[in-house]
Amino acid sequence: MAAGLRSLEYVVSAADGHSRANVGRSSAEATAQIADIVVIAHDSDVSVEVIIATAWDCPFDGPTPPQRVLDIVDAAVEYGADRLAIADTIGTTAPGRVIDLVGQVRPRIGDLPLGAHFHNTRGAGPASAYAAVTAGVTRLDSSVGGLGGCPFAPGASGNIATEDLVYLLRDSGIAVDVDLRAAVHATRVAQSVVGHDLPSALQRAGDRTLN
Repeated sequence: MAAGLRSLEYVVSAADGHSRANVGRSSAEATAQIADIVVIAHDSDVSVEVIIATAWDCPFDGPTPPQRVLDIVDAAVEYGADRLAIADTIGTTAPGRVIDLVGQVRPRIGDLPLGAHFHNTRGAGPASAYAAVTAGVTRLDSSVGGLGGCPFAPGASGNIATEDLVYLLRDSGIAVDVDLRAAVHATRVAQSVVGHDLPSALQRAGDRTLN
């Protein structure tokens, strides 16, 4: 905040195993800190988004009971968070599970914006993102070219490539505030920097309307 950032993201894992490995504290301890972070941020007119990691599955604890996610949602709302998001941290969920959890979360948050974060480890990331949007999610995380991953989940690839997600949503008639040409260019730049091919499907095959 001292550097001028006007929006913060605070990640709370819904699973104790991942929470202890990632931040050295239990899920309940991390949840309790939402209150202090929101107060500090709001005192400086900064907004806070609470992102719930391992919302569907944990690499240590297995499937995450939905109630653990809902308990964090309720705490975040009570403590005054400005936005919420649920995250498939290791890329194991699928559209049906996404629709089910979003359907349980949405009624508990009132008018707060709800986002989602998906990895594409098993190829279901874009389909899960589409399902999330149809269920009421209004913000999606993605990454240039599909960079990223989870160090606690061997084989867990990066987030959905931004250009792949924009392509899918645009051709599904869903308005997207990211320019596809700019996203493709950003991936080319990133690929040259990292020195190896990125998972982006659009980078390999191109956009049918831009070729």
